[in-house]
Amino acid sequence: MSHRCSPGAANRGVTEFMACGGTDTRQCEERDIHDPSLRGRKEAEDMPQAVYTLTKEYKRRICEWIIHLNFSDGYTSNLSRCVDIKELRMHDMKSHDYHIFMQKLTPIAFREMLPKPVRSALTEVSLLFQILCSTMLDVNKVQELELSIATILCNLEKIFPPAFFD
Repeated sequence: MSHRCSPGAANRGVTEFMACGGTDTRQCEERDIHDPSLRGRKEAEDMPQAVYTLTKEYKRRICEWIIHLNFSDGYTSNLSRCVDIKELRMHDMKSHDYHIFMQKLTPIAFREMLPKPVRSALTEVSLLFQILCSTMLDVNKVQELELSIATILCNLEKIFPPAFFD
């Protein structure tokens, strides 16, 4: 059996070739290739999850972890009220709560759930915001940030899609 696509496959593009599984186009019916609804379904089944995507189990674990977090009085509002365990989401957070989550909780929350490059990039962003949002700015730390911001952005661009930065 030949593993080459028909001569027209090169003109139809890589998407159609991949829709055929990279094998002989006779194995794919023309309606499967040209019907957008079927093609979208096949691509969704074949596409791997992004490295930063959390499974439902991990989302549930993070939500439960946040529900059981305790802070000293006045440090942050009750974050458990912001967790929707059914939807596995957080909502209605106050600005200060976002800052606490981004600066302090993000590196801890995702340390076991995300691959090292993603974890490192998120930790770098958290540290960046910790330094920028501190009550007293240290000139040396700000200068270090100025030198490392390009590297941080580059690491983020390697992981997240361009639409993330719009």
